[in-house]
Amino acid sequence: MEQYIYGDEGEKQEILNKIIKAEEELQKSGQDSVSLSDPDSRSMKNKKNHTELSYNYQITVDHESGIIVAGSVSQDPTDDYQLQPQIET
Repeated sequence: MEQYIYGDEGEKQEILNKIIKAEEELQKSGQDSVSLSDPDSRSMKNKKNHTELSYNYQITVDHESGIIVAGSVSQDPTDDYQLQPQIET
């Protein structure tokens, strides 16, 4: 906030642009919060049942060798649609 009060017009415009972008992302995503530094992240529950901005990552491991053979990252908070793409990859 102090930067907005004492900053030059360029800094003020940069802050205003961030606020506008955050408002657009909130409306588009329907989330309660968005990250200004990482707008692609989504609100998801962690292992402790707390909501945080994060990603959902999946890996596929070859059973015999233990080697990771595929991996992906998604914004979907559930794993419901991740199995088939991992198998295909």
